[in-house]
Amino acid sequence: MEDKKKRLYAYIAFGILTCALLWFRTRNGTWAGSKIDWISQHTAFAEYFRRRFYQTHDFFPQLASEISGGVSIYYFAYYGLMNPFYLLSYAFPWISMTTWVTAMSVICYWLDGCLTIRWLSHHFSFIPSLCGALVLMLSSSLVYQSSAQVMFVSYMPFLIGLLSGADQRRKNRSWLRMFLCTVGIILNNFFYIPACFLVLCIYIWASQNVREKRLSDFMYNIRPAFEGGLAGMFYLLPVTFALLNGRSSSSGAKSSLLSLLFPKFYSDTVLYNPYGIGITLSGLWILCVMVNSRYRKSARMSRAMALCIAAPILIYLLNGTLYVRGKVLIPFIVLIAYVCARFVHDLTNRRVNKLQCLQGTLLLVLLFLLAQTKNVLLVLAVSTAGLLLSLAVRYASRIIPFVLIGSMAVCSVYVLNQRSSSYLTTEELEAQHDSSVVNAMEKAVSMEDGYYRAEVRGTSYLKDQENMILVSGQNITTGYSSLNNPYYLSVRKWLSLG
Repeated sequence: MEDKKKRLYAYIAFGILTCALLWFRTRNGTWAGSKIDWISQHTAFAEYFRRRFYQTHDFFPQLASEISGGVSIYYFAYYGLMNPFYLLSYAFPWISMTTWVTAMSVICYWLDGCLTIRWLSHHFSFIPSLCGALVLMLSSSLVYQSSAQVMFVSYMPFLIGLLSGADQRRKNRSWLRMFLCTVGIILNNFFYIPACFLVLCIYIWASQNVREKRLSDFMYNIRPAFEGGLAGMFYLLPVTFALLNGRSSSSGAKSSLLSLLFPKFYSDTVLYNPYGIGITLSGLWILCVMVNSRYRKSARMSRAMALCIAAPILIYLLNGTLYVRGKVLIPFIVLIAYVCARFVHDLTNRRVNKLQCLQGTLLLVLLFLLAQTKNVLLVLAVSTAGLLLSLAVRYASRIIPFVLIGSMAVCSVYVLNQRSSSYLTTEELEAQHDSSVVNAMEKAVSMEDGYYRAEVRGTSYLKDQENMILVSGQNITTGYSSLNNPYYLSVRKWLSLG
């Protein structure tokens, strides 16, 4: 009963933290969204999907006839075609999609913290669970992408629920939570399905004890996720065909396969970068220390993650063989939150010794050497920081959790401040939905008897409107998306339309 009361206070504190970060993003008259992708893709496509549903009353449309000359709607599935959070907006037509996406992002961010502390509380006491939840909430990826590339993190509540469901599966053979959360991830963002599945595999494999038969029990525990994947095939199959047909071969920087086979540590995939995992050096140090944990589960989990972040070929495959970018590792922040909670728990109970910390420091230095950095001062600084943290374990163990949480908070605020110029201002948002433009478009559509399409041309401001359908009956030839019909794009290029 006491733990439930503490968790309730934690939920309130997470709400205050969420509101504080929202205020920090919007304090200068800016909107909690980015200037180009957020307004031209994330909200524009969601609004188009909702408008199309009102016109056709079809939950499973096949054709986006108004955008990009009329193509398969699954080319735009990446932007939330079947996202459960966006489907809820269909019941509230009077709420603008910009407001809805912002509200859903804020609520999901708060839910991430609440679900994480509830999940961790089944393994640890309150303080370690709180630290683990704050590690997740204060990662720069979660803080920044909640109002930028929202699809990078919008699946997090389902992923946390999936790992919690895996615990239930092992304890009482329950399968429903895993099944529903798997379907939720698929419908939310198909791009992160491989990474989320890998996170689940690592978690289940690390959770197995010595008495369990490795393969048979592993397959039994993971079966609800497979069944959820099969249930989501009605959506995955057309999306897969669109992916195979629509992605440009020139998108992203290609790397030679031979170079990807050798271990290499890309620091920006893990440290500080909101387009990576987004933890700080102290968080990475804890991960390295826990590689030698006396607890089988956390040691296995840490070793698996250390191998993943140092394996370029794995990052390349998780990105669909497009490029080596750290955004695909963002789901790993959930496992790092667990490992950090275990570290704080062990630290509180004096189960972390100096030798284990020094071994973790050596592994941390090895990772930076794998990064092939020529900055000797950087390696020395990393080594010094690791040694200081190792000494703190013995003489000031209570400081380390504050260093971890404090450094992540400072990093997140710094990232938000540095990228504030990319936020959409209120004036720019109002200009996007100028009533005079909407009235002019309604008049133009009403005066036309035939079928026509308009080309959006001009400045970068107009490029933000390439996907915007302002009124029913408007048809455009343009389309700004990661995926599109390659044949249509080649025709546009031949016509010198870009």
